[in-house]
Amino acid sequence: MISQNSNFIIIGPSGSGKGTQAEFISQNFGGQKHLVMGELLREIAGGETDLGKKIKKTINQGKWVEDKVVNQVIKETLEVIDKNKGVILDGYPRTVEQARYLDELFKRLDRTHPIVVNLIVLPKSVVYRLLNRKVCDKCGMLYHPPESLSETECKKCGGKLVRREDDTEEVIKKRLSEFHEKAKDVIEYYREKGKVVDIDGEPAISEVSSQIKKALEKI
Repeated sequence: MISQNSNFIIIGPSGSGKGTQAEFISQNFGGQKHLVMGELLREIAGGETDLGKKIKKTINQGKWVEDKVVNQVIKETLEVIDKNKGVILDGYPRTVEQARYLDELFKRLDRTHPIVVNLIVLPKSVVYRLLNRKVCDKCGMLYHPPESLSETECKKCGGKLVRREDDTEEVIKKRLSEFHEKAKDVIEYYREKGKVVDIDGEPAISEVSSQIKKALEKI
């Protein structure tokens, strides 16, 4: 049975609605802390350190940040969170090597084995969503179509809505190709452990949330 110390991994390509559905899970299944690897990395990339500059260059090229770096980021993040407070990992792990590292880290921190929510979205839908999404230049809140097509100002803080530097068609397709190449192995890794919930991410947000609710209530 799911409780507040249950841990989740939400898997899906950028634009699949991971952030929205992670918040839904948190609000309905125990208040788990939502950790977005992309945000953690961009925060570091926004600094003037050598590591920050390296990460920024890698992100803007549409490449993945190396395992050693993201593993260290997730380790330092989880070490300061109470083990009785579950987490939802979004954007991590992205390789089998990262998944193995996470297993060992969870054991060391005495955390429960994660439940994997796998959002399945067609490539053409992902490209459309990412080419048309916008982000607030102040608070970082993301807006997706159709809302992003009509809004120019953030409802949360009043900031300006802009496109992210790495949301170009070339970078999106490259990132999507890399995701599918590696994600299948990660999903299979967790499927062998019997903890994967497959969800159709194509319908409206509320319908996807409903699927997730029904699936998790059966666990």
